[in-house]
Amino acid sequence: MQTEAAMRISLFVSLLLVLMLSVPAPTQAQDSDPESEAHPQLGEPRDDLERFYGVYGDPDNPGRDFFVKEAEAPIWMERLNIPPGYLMIGAMWGDVAPWYMKSLSETEFEQGIVPGHQEEPLTVTFELGEDSTVVALTFETMFDDRGRLERIGNLPERWR
Repeated sequence: MQTEAAMRISLFVSLLLVLMLSVPAPTQAQDSDPESEAHPQLGEPRDDLERFYGVYGDPDNPGRDFFVKEAEAPIWMERLNIPPGYLMIGAMWGDVAPWYMKSLSETEFEQGIVPGHQEEPLTVTFELGEDSTVVALTFETMFDDRGRLERIGNLPERWR
């Protein structure tokens, strides 16, 4: 018997897939530069996102880590054309669709593609250390109120 959380995640993934499949891929003119194209739901691309890439987690809750990396469409969803310059956040412990993030400020991001059953987009704020490196992220709005997660390492090689 599935738990309520598992059922919510399953519903979220299903609705996200339906939503992503219904978004038409942006068209590009022959002479346009694909690197400078903005995604219609994710806003303007950025060229400084590498500092956010990594693994984030709560030392008191091991095995429930999240990854942050450059957004990319899964190979089974080629229609979801995401150009360079966007972040993707996802759970490392399960087969759950990632969140594609829209930049709101230097360190604040909002879920750009929101499924219909979700009342508000996920908002994430990254915390900078003294030398402007990222030390943590905080889920400002999320259905399970996960809160602050520390940056615990780099992405595994296979995730880059």
